Amino acid sequence: MKTRITDKHLRFRLSQEDISKLASEKTVATTTVFSPLAQLKIEISLWNLDTNLATFEHNTIKLQVGENAFHQWARSDEEGLYFQQEASALSTLEFAIEKDFPCKH
Repeated sequence: MKTRITDKHLRFRLSQEDISKLASEKTVATTTVFSPLAQLKIEISLWNLDTNLATFEHNTIKLQVGENAFHQWARSDEEGLYFQQEASALSTLEFAIEKDFPCKH
């Protein structure tokens, strides 16, 4: 999983292996260790609701993605799943979960 974070946009690029794991195990995660006491975990999970939800708790960015929408996307040629979520009354975060296609060179 590759991650790009800017002030109002979070983008997650999933390899074919990540997509297959998410389809079969309903979760995929990665952890970046900064020190023995500091790490950032990113977890994408499927759930049975038709909405998507992002949270940040205990140094973990967690995305919960609607299972039906995920499976439809995984089988398609569509590059990504996209959603927005209000972060505050004045700010919205944009999320992208995209297929990390192999380079053609």
